[in-house]
Amino acid sequence: MHEQRDARDAVRLSLSGELDLAVAEQLRTRLQALAGGHTTDVLDVSDLQFIDSPGIHVLITHFNYAAQNGWEIRIDPKLTSHVRRGIELVGVDHILWP
Repeated sequence: MHEQRDARDAVRLSLSGELDLAVAEQLRTRLQALAGGHTTDVLDVSDLQFIDSPGIHVLITHFNYAAQNGWEIRIDPKLTSHVRRGIELVGVDHILWP
């Protein structure tokens, strides 16, 4: 996970490799820390090669939490075919990219 801040203090988290059970908790912890910022933060998942259900759960949970609490998470829609297929199979693509 690589993090950059812009001039508005918004965060861009770039994820690479795998977002699975082994690392989902790290992402959850970081997103919880960002939750009070009231900025639009961006998750760049374009370099992910794999995502499993715990990884998808973290994305959905924090995407919904942000929307309900005055904070916005945008998930960059640029995905590898493997990650796109996993998200589409679960049926949450319409939630993450309305």
